[in-house]
Amino acid sequence: MKVCKKCLRVLAPTEFYKHSQMRDGLLSFCKSCVKVRITQYRKANLEQVREYDRIRNKTDERRRHQFLHSKAWKKRHPEKYRAHVSANNAVRSGKLQRQPCQVCGSRAEKHHPDYTDPLRVVWLCSRHHHELHRRYKD
Repeated sequence: MKVCKKCLRVLAPTEFYKHSQMRDGLLSFCKSCVKVRITQYRKANLEQVREYDRIRNKTDERRRHQFLHSKAWKKRHPEKYRAHVSANNAVRSGKLQRQPCQVCGSRAEKHHPDYTDPLRVVWLCSRHHHELHRRYKD
């Protein structure tokens, strides 16, 4: 067991990130405290963080990671991948017309309520699309 220096909770070692320079090999702050700190930092330094992310995403290592992640996702979710490809092809051929967000009217992306019917999509902006998926997780 280990005590977090921030929240002072006694937690299992699995609740701490690894850190090779610490005596016990674990960071002194629990994962939840680190996540809160990082979120606050990103919000306070949004432009610098965005610029850093833009540069970082162009590195060969990051692109290779993104490719492998995408490849693994396609393998884990073949039905979702087929639905996305079918809908994208339908938009390109004109069978499916791009629409504004059904909630706020801004630029939208496709959401599939049922992956077995790939051309039945709900058009939602990124914000409302993410909100919908967050509700699915709860």
